[in-house]
Amino acid sequence: METLVDAVVCDLDVSAAEYEAGIDGEQILVSDIRLLFDCGELELKNPFRLRCDSGEAVDLHALLGCRVTDAYDTDTDLVWVFDGRILLSVSRREEDYLGPAAAILRFASGQVVNLN
Repeated sequence: METLVDAVVCDLDVSAAEYEAGIDGEQILVSDIRLLFDCGELELKNPFRLRCDSGEAVDLHALLGCRVTDAYDTDTDLVWVFDGRILLSVSRREEDYLGPAAAILRFASGQVVNLN
């Protein structure tokens, strides 16, 4: 995960995204989002949250042009911290697994890392 530190988000791909109904029927992105970085891509397979450090929700497009400043994991989440104190948390909980990994990191070099 720390290998993405200093990488910059160049684009987003939500063409294969899955949605679920949120509060008041609002559609929420939950999986199959690809963040395209200057060094490769990060595909989010499990449900995720994107928030600022105060806990307020942040739009996915706010990541465009942002640099990863830190990355770590907890018992329940994979976490990336971006410029502007934006936190991306991908669930590692067993009941949330939708694919072969919580997230998949593909580098421009061809290296693929499954993150669980």
